[in-house]
Amino acid sequence: MKTKGVPQIIVSWAVSLGVYSSGLKVAYYGDDMRHIFDRPAAMVFHDYCHENTFGYYRPVESSVLAIVQAVFGLNTVPIHLMQVLIHGSLGWLVFVFMKRLGFSTLRAALASLFLLISQANVLAVASNDTLSQVGGTFLGYFSLWLLYCSYVQRSSFDHYVPSHPNRKLHTLSLIAFLLALFSKESSVSFLPMLMSVVFFLSLTTETIRLRVVEMASAVWPYLAVFLLYLVMRAFAINGQSIYSSGGLLHIGANVPRNLALSFFGLSIPASTVSIFQAFKNREIGMVVLCIAATLAVWCAVVYAIISSRQRRTIVVSALFSVVALLPMVAMTHISELYLYNSLPCFAVLVGCGLGAIVENARDNGAKMSLTILIVMLFFTSHFVAVRRKTVMMRQNGERAGELLRQIVAKSGEVPSKGELVLVNPRNDRVEYSVFVCNGFNVLEFGLSSRMKQLTGRDDISARIVESTFLGESPPSTGRLILTLSGDEIRVIDAENH
Repeated sequence: MKTKGVPQIIVSWAVSLGVYSSGLKVAYYGDDMRHIFDRPAAMVFHDYCHENTFGYYRPVESSVLAIVQAVFGLNTVPIHLMQVLIHGSLGWLVFVFMKRLGFSTLRAALASLFLLISQANVLAVASNDTLSQVGGTFLGYFSLWLLYCSYVQRSSFDHYVPSHPNRKLHTLSLIAFLLALFSKESSVSFLPMLMSVVFFLSLTTETIRLRVVEMASAVWPYLAVFLLYLVMRAFAINGQSIYSSGGLLHIGANVPRNLALSFFGLSIPASTVSIFQAFKNREIGMVVLCIAATLAVWCAVVYAIISSRQRRTIVVSALFSVVALLPMVAMTHISELYLYNSLPCFAVLVGCGLGAIVENARDNGAKMSLTILIVMLFFTSHFVAVRRKTVMMRQNGERAGELLRQIVAKSGEVPSKGELVLVNPRNDRVEYSVFVCNGFNVLEFGLSSRMKQLTGRDDISARIVESTFLGESPPSTGRLILTLSGDEIRVIDAENH
């Protein structure tokens, strides 16, 4: 597929790099720091068959991070370049998929652009420990695409050869699915999607018996791959589950709530940071404006479903956008990181909706101009939100590095077998995810492991507390207490605090 002589995937990569160029130098901070290895060369294949300390099984990401750290040290540019290029490849896949199924170039291009530029992607694409999410999502959808192509031998959606699928493409689909599972647990959501594709493509066989045989022969290899993954995962982490431990999974009112929040996050054409802070600060005007803009996006989606000739494909995309959120939607607390799994399917809906509106305005010059202006504002808003969020992350990484430098300089004052306590100064700024982190919270979740690496001291523990700690905790000589005064760290007298 080419665009004016330039391969479309190159265009997709260029757009992805342009959008995320401000996030290519985001340094390690927060829980990213848990992925800094003492001996990276020894960790390249370690997590495939050995237990890790995190309670999850993501050996592909561990291998890649270990190789990057062994070759480039703590330079995170290679990590971000890989994730941005994979993200661009996913945008290309959406474009090719829609063109193959008969959608117009305009609708396919708008869907691809929405996926590439959506502000909902930032946490997944711009972090240092989310190659698992980006890679798992791409490999999962690539597996779906290869499976579809193994059945559909022509560009027409209605031309199937279900009795004779292309074995080479089917095998490649299996490999992609296995790698998706090895990337992240959330890739299990692709199993029901793959089985659904087999079911739909097998409906054209002449008899029920042939349908059952065809479906069974196509599905059992995916079930075998999934079983292999479960066995290796259970062996590596001794049966631990990142989802079931600590009550993270719950079936109740949280499920519809998480679904609603997820699709709001997918469709809002503004930064989730801005809308969350506006909500917390009771900025009603901003909240109402964002809700109105989100409803406008949903109107476009509904219009796409009603007006499109490829209604079956659009409905399947809508259903898959829900399935892609499993099992994360059952978690007690869901992160916008998991929206990435659902975004390709949702992008198809948005692209079809926007494309239909633009196409229907072609006969009216004034209406066409207004429509193009609105679409441009829509994408510009997403672009601005992406840039702002990546800048926040880059600044957090820089601040984490400076804080660690100052903390390490004072670590020698921590008593033997003592405790390092970092006290956050009072701050009324609303925090949000990895984007807005007050005080020492840019070091949260990775502080202890990183301190041991930097100081070489295994005898000390470290934690971050709020300012109320000073009034609630009794004095102790076994700890060093630090706080912030602006950007400078100062010591608090442990005996008289």
